[in-house]
Amino acid sequence: EKALRGGIDALGDVELVALLLRTGSGSEAVLEFAQRLLEEHHGIPGLARRRVEELAVYKGLGPAKAAELAAAFEIGRRLASAVLRDRPTLKTPEAIATLLAGLAAGLAHEEFWCLPLDARARLIGEPRQIARGDIDSTDAPPRAFCRAALSAGAVAAVAVHNHPSGDPTPSAADIQVTVRLVLACRAIDMPLHDHLVLGDAGRFASIRRSHPQCWRV
Repeated sequence: EKALRGGIDALGDVELVALLLRTGSGSEAVLEFAQRLLEEHHGIPGLARRRVEELAVYKGLGPAKAAELAAAFEIGRRLASAVLRDRPTLKTPEAIATLLAGLAAGLAHEEFWCLPLDARARLIGEPRQIARGDIDSTDAPPRAFCRAALSAGAVAAVAVHNHPSGDPTPSAADIQVTVRLVLACRAIDMPLHDHLVLGDAGRFASIRRSHPQCWRV
């Protein structure tokens, strides 16, 4: 009723999860159950990182409700991927972070992407996954990054990876990777515009802004 009156965006996180669950767990009301579920998983990002088989064994959920929750999060991720096909213009770190927030949401591991850009700074196709790492590191070989950009016909590129911890502060390894990418892209006359680190709740770091010396090597 609240969603119908004020729109689905009028619902808070607990209410959205409760709407998917519809019934509680035993004597526990659905809102209380949704609240507990979010608290124990550290909010929606943490809940979205859980695989369907992990949710299925959570007390009070069961296979059917677990599948519904997992499906809702997967729909969100696929919608974020679909938006990327419209060749958005990516001239600022804010535009890049906003566009990729849905793609990185809920990942429990690091992923590294290449965003190939045309002469008008528009995304060509979808972000290319270059590497997939464990929860604390990933390798981003310059050769694979440059190959992905060139195969897309890019004239420039942006590197992006996520920090599953939620803190987008660039690490020493991130800075080293950036320098390697800058040099590799320069060698083939295809500038690296930026390297973004995505955290949670819309937080991000632009290494070009925070460490411009990486581009002066």
